[in-house]
Amino acid sequence: MNHSNNYTLEVFTDYPEKFEEEYVKRYNLFGPNVNYELDTSFTFQKYTVEMRTENIANVFAILEEAKDNGVISQYNFGQYSLEQVFINFINNLE
Repeated sequence: MNHSNNYTLEVFTDYPEKFEEEYVKRYNLFGPNVNYELDTSFTFQKYTVEMRTENIANVFAILEEAKDNGVISQYNFGQYSLEQVFINFINNLE
């Protein structure tokens, strides 16, 4: 956590538009005014975001609510791997 504040969220959902509008945007899933990248396919969405660690508890609370409401079936949220942190560090040196 000392070397990266980059996170990835992988979500499996049959309602990608509803999840995006209601949970990501309306509830500010990653915090206010936080930009993210989104890769999406039929029932899979992958968010890449740089966020503050103070917002992590909020992310889990919102994801659990979305899961309880049947909007998402499962999710995976975590930091970049140590390998990705190293690659980003090297790229920033150049």
